[in-house]
Amino acid sequence: MKPDRGELLGDFAQDEGHALEAMFRRTLNDPDLARDLAQETLLRAWSKRDDYDPSRPLRSWVFGIGINLLRNHLRRRKLEQATLQPLGDLPREGREETPTKRLAKAEREEQLEGAIRALPPSQQEVVLLRYQEGLSCQEIADVVGTTPNAVSIKLYHARKALRERLRDAAEETG
Repeated sequence: MKPDRGELLGDFAQDEGHALEAMFRRTLNDPDLARDLAQETLLRAWSKRDDYDPSRPLRSWVFGIGINLLRNHLRRRKLEQATLQPLGDLPREGREETPTKRLAKAEREEQLEGAIRALPPSQQEVVLLRYQEGLSCQEIADVVGTTPNAVSIKLYHARKALRERLRDAAEETG
């Protein structure tokens, strides 16, 4: 017997709820608001569970609801650009680094974060979903309501802008 939509959403909340909250946290840099938006996303998904098409990926559908909530939140607050949680705050596995290497790495991460914040919101969105959430172009397209080709084009332009900004920052410091 196939699980019903409610069971699928319950499993999703259990298994993927943390990823949804992490996306909001990195975008908003506010853990309490991130938790609230993640919960609101899951509540809205639950209330619209009959609209879900099981032939489509559940993750894309739920993240799409979350992205729409995020857009509405940012629009209400008249924020043009979201800030990302510092990449240096993400957990790391493995080896010890020297203080010099940690400082250089922190500087590179700060430059990258600044370059990402300087991107237009639609490019920030696809960069976040692709590189921080690991979604495919098809999944991103499902989330943001566009085509995979449009996502690829946004990613291309975002990467090009990031390369230019980071190269300019390197020339200024080096």
